[in-house]
Amino acid sequence: MWEGGGGSVLVHTFPIASKVIYDLMPHLLELINAAPVIKSQLELIHFHSTTTGEVMALLTYDHPLDEESWRSNAEELHAQLNSRGIPGVKQISIIARSKGQKIVVGEDFVYEQLTLPNGRIVRYKQVEQGFSNPNSAINAKVLGWMATAIQEEFGELATSIDLLEMFCGNGNHTVALSPFFRQVFAVEINGFLVDAAKENLALNGINNARVLKCDSSNFAMRVLKQQKYTWKEMVSDGNISTEGASSTTSTSVERLIEYDFQAVIVDPPRAGLDRRTIQAVSQYPFIIYISCNPDRLLENLEELSQTHTVMKLAIIDHFAYTPHLEVAVILKKV
Repeated sequence: MWEGGGGSVLVHTFPIASKVIYDLMPHLLELINAAPVIKSQLELIHFHSTTTGEVMALLTYDHPLDEESWRSNAEELHAQLNSRGIPGVKQISIIARSKGQKIVVGEDFVYEQLTLPNGRIVRYKQVEQGFSNPNSAINAKVLGWMATAIQEEFGELATSIDLLEMFCGNGNHTVALSPFFRQVFAVEINGFLVDAAKENLALNGINNARVLKCDSSNFAMRVLKQQKYTWKEMVSDGNISTEGASSTTSTSVERLIEYDFQAVIVDPPRAGLDRRTIQAVSQYPFIIYISCNPDRLLENLEELSQTHTVMKLAIIDHFAYTPHLEVAVILKKV
């Protein structure tokens, strides 16, 4: 381990990781050390696990890989891992990345399952190298808190409100919060995350939400400022049978969905919201602000307090054993 560019510190165990990762680490290390092709010029390993026992190990190299040789050795290592019956590990995937290369043994995604405080179960596809929340237990609690806060502060009005979600990622908030709004429209730039978000909506039976891949943040900003959007989609009008015919045909028609946004979710990077975005969101009756930088949030709230008041606030410790905190705030226009 290392901090601030200083020297590395050798650790033999890593108990603050998830139980699945903690149990898998020594087995993987042992097998990698015994496999020269896998070990050679290996820089680091990232792990991604779920509460259901699925785990990806992403191996990063600083040199080109002989794909055939690496895959053959990785498949053998993969089989050995599976034969060990590591407690809690139900599915293992091993992925190699070097410049311009990606080799997958298994899958390049996992499925997470969360039980929210109200007992509702939600499932998420989480893709390799796509952002997803790193603390499943806290994530479930936060989603539950947000749902309760929306019900308490929006009341019955929520079911008549259209929600705009800026940069939704894999649909973490979209899936959990869609049942509380009339319609949800989410935008995202990363195509892999858009595909995952769409699959997550389908996995959870969400039919009042749509996800749009934006070509740029400027397009997303235009949607935010306009507070309106028209979604066009082709839908089947069902089977149409012609009298006397022996078969049926199905045709598609264009359907328009009109959005009139009264609430917005923003989840900015550590720099917080810039002035242009603050001016845009200040026009919304309701703002749901997820911040990964409390200091920057405070600065943004000083500006937003001219138009809104804080109705609910939660401090979130996603990153145990670190100084990092997130804050969730629900604001209402005064």
